[in-house]
Amino acid sequence: GEARRIQREEETRLRQEQDREYREALEADRAREAERQAEREREERERQEREEKERRAREEKEDALAKAMSLVGDEPPAGTPDTARVRLTLPNGRRIDRRFRADDTLEVVRAFLTVHFHENDVGIVHFSLLTSFPKRT
Repeated sequence: GEARRIQREEETRLRQEQDREYREALEADRAREAERQAEREREERERQEREEKERRAREEKEDALAKAMSLVGDEPPAGTPDTARVRLTLPNGRRIDRRFRADDTLEVVRAFLTVHFHENDVGIVHFSLLTSFPKRT
């Protein structure tokens, strides 16, 4: 009887220990799965944020181009009174000559360059305008 009771207690203790180890392993698996799920959700959020940022940048670029196109009219024909001929030199040395109306602003010149660069696949996005006229002595 005593040996049987000790064996039953040992089996019960062993079963409780196995149940505890099983619950711990199950909880660890759940925690790992929750971490993996959180990581997937974080990666998805980052991907969506990246795509949204790229979409906004594309829209801003398209809006800027549309605004530039709306500012730039046709080039006045040669001999038109009240025009100015402007020569623009690119960093690669290439020159762009164009006539502008006397009342066109530098914003129109910048808009012309933006449109010109876009239409001719020139990879210049940020630029500044400098003058070498009149020559300073």
